[in-house]
Amino acid sequence: MTDVLRVVRLFAEVAVVAALLWSWWWHPATGFASGGEFYWDPRSIEGSITGTASYLVVASVAGFLAGAVVAARHLARPWLALGTTALAAAAAGVLTAWLGHLLGPEDPVDVAARSADGSRVAIDLQVEGLGAYAAMPAAALSAVALVLLLWPRRGD
Repeated sequence: MTDVLRVVRLFAEVAVVAALLWSWWWHPATGFASGGEFYWDPRSIEGSITGTASYLVVASVAGFLAGAVVAARHLARPWLALGTTALAAAAAGVLTAWLGHLLGPEDPVDVAARSADGSRVAIDLQVEGLGAYAAMPAAALSAVALVLLLWPRRGD
């Protein structure tokens, strides 16, 4: 049971670091407030990285590294590594998205409603679509599979 809790703790810590990196790396598109409404600035949208795209990169790298660590620590118990990684990485992916959203700017519609006309308003940091949440568990399970398949075992 302690091994399972260690894996869960590792993924929770990785999720916190990943959320910090995600919010630091992401550069939001902006818009402006006018009459209490939010309007996109077309010049800001072009070339901006969406929150979902940057989440996919950060979550994939974080999941892969954490999965490799789990697999290396649990070479003798591959089913423990696979099972706990699948569940912990899925929870960590959701935790990363939630913390990153909290660290990012507020909802632009709410900000525009209380801002003066012409004020610059940044869009909020969020993950769009349910498929993006599979990035961390997929990368983590890929790393576990690679380590378990390629790492030389004692006695082999």
